[in-house]
Amino acid sequence: MKMGRVFIIHGSFSKLEDTWIPWLRRKLQAEKIKVAVPNFPLAEGLSLYAWLEAFREYREMVDRDAVMVGHGLGSTFILRYLEHSDDQLSAAFLTAPFFGELGDNQVDKANKTFVEKEFDWKKIKRRCTKFYVYGSDDDPYVPLEQEEQISDCLDATLRILPGAGHMNKASGYTKFDDLFKDIKNFHK
Repeated sequence: MKMGRVFIIHGSFSKLEDTWIPWLRRKLQAEKIKVAVPNFPLAEGLSLYAWLEAFREYREMVDRDAVMVGHGLGSTFILRYLEHSDDQLSAAFLTAPFFGELGDNQVDKANKTFVEKEFDWKKIKRRCTKFYVYGSDDDPYVPLEQEEQISDCLDATLRILPGAGHMNKASGYTKFDDLFKDIKNFHK
């Protein structure tokens, strides 16, 4: 199976170097896989509509073989993107995804436009062939229950990673071998 371009979508409150994203980009590029890591507005410019607009320049690169990988709010963005577009994806890998409030006023205010409306799970499922959800049993931000519910709504493969925190540098995730292997194995 042909490997399409991989789009890696960052989260809302961390720099890329505070995640496994630069490592994953290098690993995929070493496999001759095309990778795009769009920059989305943070802080004052953080909104679903601003992110959809920022992704507009990448839309022509999205095809049926494309794969999207998200972290935190990046995963939630992927769900909204699938809901708002007619694009079809090969796979979506969602790490620490959420669909509702997280219980932190600052975070919930920043994420409001991404989660204020119900998700159209049927439409999202029609836009992507396969979903993978990665959650942790001790994520300080995203409750495992939200990840489990997303997995159920999407008939996704769910991986619960013990002690993985938010799967970022603070929890020891400057690389993410399981995710890399799953992306490669998806296209075998």
